[in-house]
Amino acid sequence: MKNLPLKYFLLLLLLPLFFLVTNLAENYGLVSGSDLGVVSLELIALTCLCYLVTLIFIRQSSVAFVYALILLVFILFYGAMVDFYHHIVKLKNTVSYSILIPIWLLVIILVMIFFRKKSEVIERLAPWSIRFLLFLNGVAIVQLLIAVYQGPTKNEFGDTSQSLSDSVVSKLQTQVEKPDLFWIVADEYPSSRVLNEVFHYQNSLDSSLRNRGFEVFQNVKSAYNYTHYSLTSELDMQYLDELKDGQVISGKDIAKGVRSLNSTNTTTILKSLGYTISNHAIYPIDDTKFKGYQPFPALGVQLLNHQLLYHRLWKDIGWLFRGGSFNNRQKLAASVNAEVMAIDQSYKTQLHSWNESLSNRDRNKPTFSALHLYLPHEPFIYNEDGSLHLQAGLQASADTFFVKQVQYTNNLLEKLVDEIIRHEKNRPFVILIQGDHGFKFEEKDPLFEKESWSTYLAIYSSNKKSHRMHDGMNLVNTYRNLFSDLFGMDLKPLPSKQYLLRYR
Repeated sequence: MKNLPLKYFLLLLLLPLFFLVTNLAENYGLVSGSDLGVVSLELIALTCLCYLVTLIFIRQSSVAFVYALILLVFILFYGAMVDFYHHIVKLKNTVSYSILIPIWLLVIILVMIFFRKKSEVIERLAPWSIRFLLFLNGVAIVQLLIAVYQGPTKNEFGDTSQSLSDSVVSKLQTQVEKPDLFWIVADEYPSSRVLNEVFHYQNSLDSSLRNRGFEVFQNVKSAYNYTHYSLTSELDMQYLDELKDGQVISGKDIAKGVRSLNSTNTTTILKSLGYTISNHAIYPIDDTKFKGYQPFPALGVQLLNHQLLYHRLWKDIGWLFRGGSFNNRQKLAASVNAEVMAIDQSYKTQLHSWNESLSNRDRNKPTFSALHLYLPHEPFIYNEDGSLHLQAGLQASADTFFVKQVQYTNNLLEKLVDEIIRHEKNRPFVILIQGDHGFKFEEKDPLFEKESWSTYLAIYSSNKKSHRMHDGMNLVNTYRNLFSDLFGMDLKPLPSKQYLLRYR
């Protein structure tokens, strides 16, 4: 009975179980049940495949178990081993896969040849391997229990205890006027100065918004040069102590940023004043999922499987198999065009949902409506009139198409403003139009360290002008200034700081 293949297959599953539990402990709160289910099925299939392959060459189940275990360790923890090596050695350039892949194959073949002659040694390793796997799973379960006890806030940025909102809510004057608030974010929208100096475009949005009664502010800066951290600091009204200037951020940090935006001081304060939250952003706010384009899909799945050998290879060198002689170029072009049209349709779905909410919401309660357009951010798929340039597809360069997409974004913003004004005739309201950070210059570009924070900000108030908003302000103070103007809160502005982050 001890050499039954099924028995050793079930014992082999202890390794992916350890992999999953360890990653769940590390990423507690960032991985959903559905994410876990998807990756679990993938790992079961991978384990079955590895064991079947080793059984083909090695008939003895216990020996095949050890070989499959070694193979699985390499596949499951390849990314972790490479990241650790690069962290220790501080490599700036990795060794070419054209060298690494043949070396890996040669090492695996030599190991199998060597141990095939020592099958009795391998067989004795099987029971010890099982004991070690059981020990590792016990440790991983303890780590998961500790993570559950600590709670998911350890994987969030910002004011996780909501201490600022707690101190403010107790002093709120609930009888103040509560205008509807419309927060519209245009992703990667730079300042008009940068558009003029770098892209040689005189931004028509400034005069267009001023003609509609907006105040347009110059030299505004975001606190961070990435969406999730810039907006979390803005909505939490404080800097993120967890992030340092020059820090390299990862996929996990993006997932933490998405989670952090779900609950912030801004929405907590507004809800205490009786506001309804209407979310049409590209991330959850107040547990409300967005509708439309999703630039950050399946983050939980990616956190779990991004260390697997084949996922890492696809990420690093998969582009070799997506074009050129490996694919029919006509089919590839058709696929890209279909993706461009799908993105366009998802944008339209998002805007349709926003317009419906303007017409259907409860007029007896104040509303905070959030809309985050993934524009003029890449992919640069629009001409200035909103038509799609399918030939350029997803590879359109910023030099050629960024300004065209800015012009289209301006047209959208003007229409959004006009619709809000048309629907809000009988209620006080405020409109904030802003970028989340500046243009994403390449890190080797000198402008990366100079202009990555330079962004856009304009405000419209139906009743009175804002007194605390000003040129040169930092977005971390947007809601500090706005709430002080609207609700009489004494939220002191923070000193302006900029943190430059790098993504790997």
